Amino acid sequence: MKNQVKQAVVMKIVLCCAPLFVILISVLLIIALTMNNPSVTCQTDTTTTTTSSDSGSSNGSLADKNSDVGKRVSYIANRFK
Repeated sequence: MKNQVKQAVVMKIVLCCAPLFVILISVLLIIALTMNNPSVTCQTDTTTTTTSSDSGSSNGSLADKNSDVGKRVSYIANRFK
């Protein structure tokens, strides 16, 4: 009789604590996965882009249709029409 009472008490304790253990394990797993490498930082593109032209320089503006840049932009815009 005493064994059955002890067994019933143990089962009640296990049934009450089991959901708490599942939640605790999942929270600890999330923390471990997010904190595994804290030295990782957001990387940005710091490379500089250079424009190349046939003459070695990019002279002109977009407003001037006869400039080197204006001709190249017009050519590219016409290709996409």
